[in-house]
Amino acid sequence: MQALTHRLEDILNKLRKGEVLLNSSIMDGILNGYDSLGELLTIVENDRNEDYDTDNIIANLETILSQMESGNFSDQEDDNNQIVEEEIIENNEELEVEDNEEFEFDDFDEAEIEKAFLENSKKINSSNKSNLRITTDNVVTEVPQKEANQSKNSNEEIELDLSKKSKKVESKQPVVKKDQSESKKTIENIQAKATVEQTIRVDVERLDELLNLVSELVLGRNRLAQLNLDVSAAYEGTEISRNLGDTARQIDLLTTELQLAVMKTRMIKIGKVFNRFPRLVRDLSKETGKEIDLVINGEKTELDKTLIEEINDPLVHLIRNSVDHGIESPSERKKAGKNPTGTITLSAEHEGNHIIISIIDDGKGINPEVIVGKAISKGIITKEKAEELSKQEIYNLIFAPGFSTAEKVTNVSGRGVGMDVVKTNVTRLRGIIEIDSEVGKGTKINIKLPLTLAIIQGLLVKVVGETIVLPLSSVIEVVKVSKSDIYYVNKTECIKIRDRILPLINVDNLLYHTDTYQKQTEKQFIVVIGLAEKRYGIKVDDLVGQKEIVIKSLGKYLGNIDGIAGSTIMGDGTVVMIADIAEIINKLIN
Repeated sequence: MQALTHRLEDILNKLRKGEVLLNSSIMDGILNGYDSLGELLTIVENDRNEDYDTDNIIANLETILSQMESGNFSDQEDDNNQIVEEEIIENNEELEVEDNEEFEFDDFDEAEIEKAFLENSKKINSSNKSNLRITTDNVVTEVPQKEANQSKNSNEEIELDLSKKSKKVESKQPVVKKDQSESKKTIENIQAKATVEQTIRVDVERLDELLNLVSELVLGRNRLAQLNLDVSAAYEGTEISRNLGDTARQIDLLTTELQLAVMKTRMIKIGKVFNRFPRLVRDLSKETGKEIDLVINGEKTELDKTLIEEINDPLVHLIRNSVDHGIESPSERKKAGKNPTGTITLSAEHEGNHIIISIIDDGKGINPEVIVGKAISKGIITKEKAEELSKQEIYNLIFAPGFSTAEKVTNVSGRGVGMDVVKTNVTRLRGIIEIDSEVGKGTKINIKLPLTLAIIQGLLVKVVGETIVLPLSSVIEVVKVSKSDIYYVNKTECIKIRDRILPLINVDNLLYHTDTYQKQTEKQFIVVIGLAEKRYGIKVDDLVGQKEIVIKSLGKYLGNIDGIAGSTIMGDGTVVMIADIAEIINKLIN
């Protein structure tokens, strides 16, 4: 471990000093060393008595070091990405200064400097895109060689993204270091202005316990609210009724604020997950021989810690799929008139009480005909059924177990299990996943997740005497229709709402598997629910109201029940089931 860390330190030190430019070969060596160091640390932490061979890694790092020192390092792999230093000041009036003499710009016109800089930059001739780094402290023309040798490092860097690349030229303008006392004073001023962020590390189990207590408090608040309604009805206008009402409202306000505070404490920036993927994309691009840029947006978007832990694996599968199935090879992209380098964009943003995570690639897109052909050949659907599917339903076939369009199995994908795992995990988190694609243009996959899994807004409805909670996030609208508005299509009850025909669901039969049929009244409520582009109507007898509910597990004896996401305790102490809309719709589709 000592030899490995020393070699890594030597390489990083040379990069820090600017003695050599970073390229992919150096980065490969650093990453391999980093991985080996991680393995060694794991062995030490777990007190395992085993040998781990680092000789090849250390030998590779020493080779990189020797090439750095000899100046014979090959940069050919990064001709399009390397940072070159250029002398751009030509035929300008020279500034002469005495040895060791410094001068400062007390007053200058930024616009004039920018104009002059841009005019000079036009003199650089190139054919490819590159980056230009200009290093500057003070502008001088003549300094003794002794001082020039001390001016390798600079404190300010200007990086310009140029449309053309120029040959590398030796810089004729050395730089002079600023006075140490002045630099120290500047640093102290910056530090004085910096705000001090005070944090404390808390065990996550304590946060979980705190959230459970808040959940119980929410249940108590709901019971108090119910008690307030009962007392108000029995003792309307009395002092005890007014006092209880004031107390109930105060408890409601404080409970809501406490709940939000605890939820905020559990929130973690999704960048913690996103930051793992640049390395993944880099390794996959080298393995597949593709050129890929990863763009990350919204990494400061916050999400509950539980969701952060669970969403990593689905995102890994989706990114691997984008690399293997989405992005084409450089030669294929050139033939299609695209940039040889493909782009995968990973983003996150809030939308109400949900977070939307998007994975977008500019690859070849998804061909619906290929999907249908594969699904029929694998026996997932019949040819007759395929003719009835919409474009979105065809895309959803990708999530079927065992489905894959890959011609051969690779280390990246092709086994037909990745997307099935993605759908299962996202559904378990009460989320939905949508696919939108255009052949030749690319694919966009959206994952919509609730911000928290513990407390949700629910719509309480009555069905054959039973109260059921429908998660409000899945409710599109509620309509009241006449008995005559309901008709049959292929033996299925349907209703037409704004030129759209919606199948109706008898929740009692679906969830409880009974033969009881809901009463047919002249007027009936229909709750329109949605999952992605799917829309269904649920027949309910009555609307109870909207409430904030705490999701409770059904326990080890009941386990998982199809169509039931969990249960909650009402204000009067009764237990009410929470419908799993995603599971209900999937059962209907299947």
